[in-house]
Amino acid sequence: MLVREPGHDKVLAIFTTDTDSPAADIVARYRLQRWPIETAIAAGKQLLGVGQARNRLQRAVERTVAFQFVVYSAVVVWYTLHGHHPDDLVARRHDQPWYPHKDEPSFEDMLAKLRRTLVAA
Repeated sequence: MLVREPGHDKVLAIFTTDTDSPAADIVARYRLQRWPIETAIAAGKQLLGVGQARNRLQRAVERTVAFQFVVYSAVVVWYTLHGHHPDDLVARRHDQPWYPHKDEPSFEDMLAKLRRTLVAA
């Protein structure tokens, strides 16, 4: 699907396997969900090594990235249910005063807290 905002020359190509939804719904879904997906992929690659496995067997190749994103999800769920504390952001802002607008923990923050918790246990 090619999308262009009226009055602009830039064209955006959106690829989807969803052939049943109206074009407006697909564009709205892309607009709302693109950034969280991009940040999850970036964090997965940079912090968990998603895509770095050296698999050769077909089933292992098919399972590895999916499993790594299950681990990503488990970290987020753990942090949400057990790891979150309001002082986490206060400490992060104190350590990084150039980042005063930070209003929620990043995946990196969640992973670091999980690691500290596991080491302490």
